[in-house]
Amino acid sequence: YTLTSSVRPLTDLNSLINSSILFGTPTPLAPNVPVYANLGTTNSVETGASSVNLYRFVATFTGPATFRASVPPDEPTDPVLRLFDDLGEPLALNDDADQSTRDAQITLDLVAGQTYYLGVSSFGNSAYDPVTGDGATDGLTQGDYVLLASVPQRLTIAGGVVTRATDGSASLSFTLSLAEPATLPVS
Repeated sequence: YTLTSSVRPLTDLNSLINSSILFGTPTPLAPNVPVYANLGTTNSVETGASSVNLYRFVATFTGPATFRASVPPDEPTDPVLRLFDDLGEPLALNDDADQSTRDAQITLDLVAGQTYYLGVSSFGNSAYDPVTGDGATDGLTQGDYVLLASVPQRLTIAGGVVTRATDGSASLSFTLSLAEPATLPVS
């Protein structure tokens, strides 16, 4: 047998990881669709304790959105969330949603059509530059997390018709439609 190997250029590595806006490829993040990920490994590439996973989120509405990195049971992960605008300027940071959890959570009003970047890193690694990836340091933990961008389901009410009965009561008929396909139960 003959084994032949070669060293790939660094630009190939940058296309496999999502650690910066400029050099990496931030992972698209869809509303209300969980993403199962790992700090320390990205697309089968070992990134280690200084791992930063960046996600790209384009707001389809104006209003509040909640981003949460949840830690599965028995995982040592202690994620930190950072939210950035389209230029990489910081908007918010959270380590623990509250004192009872290591889950990180950010709730912020977004503007329709705007691009946002969400960074997930380990506790101890929260001063990195999201544009270049510079400044990432070894965090204290590695492991799995679940990222979710929770946005409200938007309804449109149209075509209301009031029908008045002879006994004085009335009924209203109308059509409800969702602005996008439902990803959560609608009741």
